[in-house]
Amino acid sequence: MRNAAGFVCLCVLFTSLLLLAPGRLGAAWPSGGLLVCGAEGEQERVKIVPDGVGGTIVAWDDRRVTPRKIYAQRIDGSGVPYWIENGVQVSGSGDHRLLAMVSDGAEGAILVWLESDDNAYAQRVDGSGAKLWGSNGVQVIWGRPEELVAVADGAGGMIMVYRIQGGYLYAQKVNAAGELVWDDYPGGHVVVSNASLEEREARLASDGLGGALIVFTSGGEPNPPIYAQRVFASGAVWAPNGVLVRDVGGGVDLGDADITGDGTGGAFVTWFEEMSVTERDIFVRRLDANGALQWTSARPVCTAESHQTEPDIIGDGRGGAFIAWSDGRGSAIWAQRIDTHGNCLWTTDGVLVSDLSGDTYVDPTLVPSGSGFIAVWANVTGLPGLYGQRIDMAGAKMWESDGVQLLLGVSSDFDVACDGIGGVLVAAMMDQDIMAQSLDALGQPSAPEPAIVGVSDVPGDQGGHVRLTIGASRRDDNSLHEARATRYDVWQRIDDPAALAAGEALFAGTGGGLILESGDGRILLTAPTSVLPGGAWELIGSFDALQLDEYTFRASTLADSSAAGIPYSVYVVTCHTTDPGVWFVSAPDSGYSVDNLAPAPPLGLAAEQSYSPAGLELTWDGNTEKDLWYYGVYRGTESGFVPGPANLIATPQAGAWFDGDWSWDADYWYKVSAVDVH
Repeated sequence: MRNAAGFVCLCVLFTSLLLLAPGRLGAAWPSGGLLVCGAEGEQERVKIVPDGVGGTIVAWDDRRVTPRKIYAQRIDGSGVPYWIENGVQVSGSGDHRLLAMVSDGAEGAILVWLESDDNAYAQRVDGSGAKLWGSNGVQVIWGRPEELVAVADGAGGMIMVYRIQGGYLYAQKVNAAGELVWDDYPGGHVVVSNASLEEREARLASDGLGGALIVFTSGGEPNPPIYAQRVFASGAVWAPNGVLVRDVGGGVDLGDADITGDGTGGAFVTWFEEMSVTERDIFVRRLDANGALQWTSARPVCTAESHQTEPDIIGDGRGGAFIAWSDGRGSAIWAQRIDTHGNCLWTTDGVLVSDLSGDTYVDPTLVPSGSGFIAVWANVTGLPGLYGQRIDMAGAKMWESDGVQLLLGVSSDFDVACDGIGGVLVAAMMDQDIMAQSLDALGQPSAPEPAIVGVSDVPGDQGGHVRLTIGASRRDDNSLHEARATRYDVWQRIDDPAALAAGEALFAGTGGGLILESGDGRILLTAPTSVLPGGAWELIGSFDALQLDEYTFRASTLADSSAAGIPYSVYVVTCHTTDPGVWFVSAPDSGYSVDNLAPAPPLGLAAEQSYSPAGLELTWDGNTEKDLWYYGVYRGTESGFVPGPANLIATPQAGAWFDGDWSWDADYWYKVSAVDVH
């Protein structure tokens, strides 16, 4: 007999990546802004609020049909609309004019509009754009409200303050179910009851405790005094007619009053005061939680020459406040920080926020941003548009010296909101369309989601794994104070029918959008397609955010490629932040694994003649690879024959085979290969 050496037959397949075409692809906000609505007809009176999870909701009056309706659109943190193109119709039948919108704190919003019957109605929409208060909303005000302002109550509802002809200043609280909490008839809950005075120019802020802080002028023209009022969550007020903050009398003009909370239920009030024909200065006063005036008198914020007007104020988170205003010194925006005692903490008369020679900046609006604030203002000359600047606690600029352009060509009909994670949101009417923009705390168009930039097979292994290359989230930055990235989770889509059915059974009745731990310890995720691509997902790994630009992760696959087909595994990566309610998801990507290692050549090939039955019994040592498919037995008539399909005589799965055609005269040679399933 003769022994023949074993050999291996190897077939290799390799893949880099396959990019899916998901329903929603992540993308950064365009540098020139996002077109929210470009429908026929005019869109105007735009409002914007955060959705509470890094995105935003924009609403507006829309004249694509007659009479005009209220439309809205939700946009995720990456600048991708959630709802249908050009928005969903929020209001019902009739002619409507948008008055206010507040976030409900649960990915939705509450909108208030004036109907053609001169009454006000409200509607709450959830994160999917569905109406929660009936098809036409609920009536919230009887009588035509004037100068209506609204603020969220922190419990899914809102507080509105408005004036109805006759002089009274009213308030109304609407809870998350659309029910009136202060249902005094006919106009609402009276918060200023002096009918002989006419309250105007009301501004509103949350008191942080379920109530609201109000500043207004009262007493008619000219030169009306400034009052403040607090309406508690219960509906109680500081005083029947509010608290007198400033009344100089005579020909001295007061105006542009604004208010913010001090963090303890009290308030800071700011305004401009006319000092001469050519000079207006900025002042501030504090009231405690009971409405008592603090300090011996109003404190000057800026007394520089020229006009200082349009002050805006927000709390600094440390018992003080930031104030910014339009300033005649170069037609610029200036700002100042005050402490709880009214002391100015920056340079005398403030710091310059932005100034471009020859341009005129107006109407600054402030939103909090970590340890500091972001100011947004309109430039009405030069290169018109909306601009912004971030200022830190020391009064230093954090962005480009003269600010960052948000939207070009806009100077009126715009709204500004904090995104809740250190950035700013703006929406505006532009050429009768609605545009929006989101800047992160770095002054760049937001792109908070991570990105899977590559899926490739892990070389030199037995299969079962691919390597994900993951681009970091822009939240992966230690300089951010809100919603900073802390970890990444890697999820694999469940495609096996049995496993998918088991996952669907677990999630049945939950409404989706949930993370569950199954009975066998697996972490499963399901969510509406507006949040994740459809389907159920299983957590296969996590890693910490380390402020890198790129990460790699070795991910498991469900099967390797083979002659039977290519089983793609689909992945998404989520970035989780210091705020558990704020996280971002990548676009999906997919790939497949390859068994790169051939089985070892079979060893111990031997042969023994058999007389009954006649032939040759071949045996060899069995291979130990788990993915072994079969052995190939080849027969030739010389030792150097080349194995191939023409001389393949058997494909047994065990380490033996009987050749009944063998005879001494044939002078056969044998070779055996091991072949795995790949």
